[in-house]
Amino acid sequence: MPSNKAWLSRHAMMYFLSRDYLDGRKIKPVAFHIAYN
Repeated sequence: MPSNKAWLSRHAMMYFLSRDYLDGRKIKPVAFHIAYN
C-alpha cells in the first residue's frame, strides 16, 4: 500500500465524499479538500 501523500489524500477524499452522499452533508468533504490541497 503506497504511503504517498497524494494517494492517501485522494482515497480519503473518496471516502469522505461517499459518506457525504450517504448522509447528505456537504461541509466535511469540502473542509477536508481545502485542508489537504
